[in-house]
Amino acid sequence: MRTHLFLLLMIFSFTLSKAQWVEIAPGVDNALYDIYAITPDIVVAVGDNGTIIKTIDGGETWQQKESGTSNRLTKLQFPTSDIGYIIGGGGIFLKTIDSGETWFSITAGPDCFYQDMSCVDENLIFVICNGILMKSTDGGENWNEIGSIPGNNFQFLSDEIGFMMTLSQGLFRTENGGEDWIKLDIYYTLFQFLDENVGFLYSAGLAKSIDGGYNFEFLGGEFGDWFSYFYVENENRTWGILEPIFDGDGTTRGILKSEILTDGSYAEEVCFDNDNTVEMYSIHFANENTGYIAGYNYAKGIVWKNSTGINTMSTAEQVETAKIKVYPNPASDVLNIDLGKTFTEIKVSLSDVSGKQFISETHKQKDKLSIHTQTLPKGVYVLSIQTSQHMFNKKIIIN
Repeated sequence: MRTHLFLLLMIFSFTLSKAQWVEIAPGVDNALYDIYAITPDIVVAVGDNGTIIKTIDGGETWQQKESGTSNRLTKLQFPTSDIGYIIGGGGIFLKTIDSGETWFSITAGPDCFYQDMSCVDENLIFVICNGILMKSTDGGENWNEIGSIPGNNFQFLSDEIGFMMTLSQGLFRTENGGEDWIKLDIYYTLFQFLDENVGFLYSAGLAKSIDGGYNFEFLGGEFGDWFSYFYVENENRTWGILEPIFDGDGTTRGILKSEILTDGSYAEEVCFDNDNTVEMYSIHFANENTGYIAGYNYAKGIVWKNSTGINTMSTAEQVETAKIKVYPNPASDVLNIDLGKTFTEIKVSLSDVSGKQFISETHKQKDKLSIHTQTLPKGVYVLSIQTSQHMFNKKIIIN
């Protein structure tokens, strides 16, 4: 699987334009670990040695802000355009009320080691402090201890509804503010919810829930679950920063966009940077066209900006996808695939909505092919068609 992924990413590195993401040097000699685009032009990033930087002109110029610490700053959230929070190493917890111009210290308790943070709004904040879930309803002035929490990756959507991922048991949901947790999924992976009902996780492909995590529908994808960061932009589009190590230097350079297209099919797009000095840590979009990535290059803080519509499939990709015809759908005995052109090699697989694979075939020099479905149980499946340049997924019904 890793060999296959490596080859596919290398192909994508030549077929997708790196210029879609423009590298910006903000002028800091420290790695950047998190970034938040308050607007397309107003962006704050944090990193090593207490680094806080801000731009108000879309990355043209950056100003370094005083943090009052030399500790690593790891996570940043702005529940409003003015109010933001940062957690970091050594018990660092910072707050701003002027859009990141100035920062001051707050605390959820003495000797806290902050593992994660989730800001529902400017007043309602949850943190994990030394394995204990803590809650503030007044912007961090006062805190209540909810109880121990085994996960270190969590998200709250309201005072009552939240989600937690644990290493050994997978995804959980709470409906009473973290006092009790309901087990949802057995897989450990990164996840994010847009609201109390709609959420995504990526484990050997993208899966979506519309019922608060009780059920997930497998949408497609074959990149595994090697994400260092996962970001959900909207109900149809997610982003992941891949973390496979291909050259032994431990860097992360793959950006994976997953998208549900207007016809209900599923597509993935990868941008791959061949520079082995680059590491990317987090990604955030201000709107559907403008996004930023934080990381480093040659141990210096780097920001990558995209404002060219990478999250809208390019004309060439739309043409290639439009050429693929799958019929009949629903199918009974056979499923026909018209690729619209001859491919040197193409891989076709059919999986159920849980991700279980029933058919996997590789064909060479084909423009049309058929797969037999008469022995498959009736139900909904995901057809994946993978070429050297594209990944195409479509929902199929077998009668």
